[in-house]
Amino acid sequence: MRAAPRGWGGAAPATAEQVLSQSAQNSPQSMGAASAAPRMQSVSPELQQSVVNAARQTGGAVNPETLGRHIEADSLPVKIQLTPGQASQDPALLSHEMNNRGRIAGLPELLNEQNQKLGQNVRAIRDQVGPDVFSANPVEHGDTLIQAYKDKADIANADISQKYQALRDAAGGEFPVSAPTLLKNATSALNQDLLLDHAPKSVMSTLGRLADNDNMTFQNFESLRTNLAEVMRSSLDGNERRAAGVIRSAMEDLPLKRGAAELKPLADTARAAARAQFQALDADPAYKAAVNEAVPPDRFVQKFIIGAPRDQLALMRENLQGNDPATQTMGVAALDHLGQVAGIDRGNFSQANFNKHLQALSPKLSSLFDPKTVEQLETLGNVARYTQAQPRGSFVNNSNTLVGALASHAANAAEGIANVKAGGIPVGTIARKALENRSAKKLAKETMTPYGGLTKLPEPPEK
Repeated sequence: MRAAPRGWGGAAPATAEQVLSQSAQNSPQSMGAASAAPRMQSVSPELQQSVVNAARQTGGAVNPETLGRHIEADSLPVKIQLTPGQASQDPALLSHEMNNRGRIAGLPELLNEQNQKLGQNVRAIRDQVGPDVFSANPVEHGDTLIQAYKDKADIANADISQKYQALRDAAGGEFPVSAPTLLKNATSALNQDLLLDHAPKSVMSTLGRLADNDNMTFQNFESLRTNLAEVMRSSLDGNERRAAGVIRSAMEDLPLKRGAAELKPLADTARAAARAQFQALDADPAYKAAVNEAVPPDRFVQKFIIGAPRDQLALMRENLQGNDPATQTMGVAALDHLGQVAGIDRGNFSQANFNKHLQALSPKLSSLFDPKTVEQLETLGNVARYTQAQPRGSFVNNSNTLVGALASHAANAAEGIANVKAGGIPVGTIARKALENRSAKKLAKETMTPYGGLTKLPEPPEK
């Protein structure tokens, strides 16, 4: 046992916080104890007691890095027990545990339990993120998000129509827009963008007829806007869709008839509302795709959440703010993606895939989750890595055959020599089995003790 660190004065530590506080004071170079101390208040009583017990064995200290990993595993919604090798990430100890996993009673079951609990944590975090989400797959998530955008557009369009109606009412029931000027402006804009030949023929024909008579009504105007929106949504010709957008933009400029100058403030208000909605659609590709039905539900999540740039996803979050089921669906969709690539539906959690895709989402996590959830996901990724990754210098026999065969060969050779020296009496065999039994029991106890590895203190730095 190491001597008690300076400052304890021989007194046994009473709380985990005291252990870490004193460890930080006595080892200023170790940031592990200092960073772990504030988190001890939120961990389980069992871990806190293990820290105190370990400190009593060592004379007042615990391994801060090992403790930090135990704290991470203990802080998850579904707590995970780490082996000493996993918690310490000591290559030799971890290799020893894994290479003897068939001989350590309870270890195969613990490893399987870890695998299951990693998936359970994804589901638990999902439940926290989406209490109002009832969609269960990417297609349903896409339906929810598309409908949320359409609902938003309906509200905006109703407001625009109301402002147009106010303009008509102020004009004595007439719609004071000059159809000839509108046709002239639309044609000029189409020519400028080399899109005149691609303009929807039915729309241009209607505009021409209205211009000849100069009698565009409010209903004519609304119907034209609706027809152009349909072209922009459903046409297979990209140039025709662009041309429809140019015409609609010219309509939103509301060229007034002569003598309607006093109506300009109302016209400006209607213009501003229409222009703002146009700009909102152009700024957010997901919004435009939803309203125009340009991307089907089964591809919506992949395109606009998983594969979207950071700023685009942030705008999506902003546009759907106030619609809790929709914003929650964004996070749930990302979690379902992480669970799918990790393989939880197949029963084997891949930390490598989980962490790879979590890292890819990293720039966008703040637009999908609150800070606590982001921390939980990062912690889950760390703990998954502790349970599965093999640190540099390890020598884990992943097939569980070679190491066992070599050990058996060496043991048989040694006991054969001992048996020969004893005149054929199997003393070597008896001795080996006794040693193996004692060694197996000791290894099993050390490996299967919860929160193990705390007493293996790091070597002090050389002076």
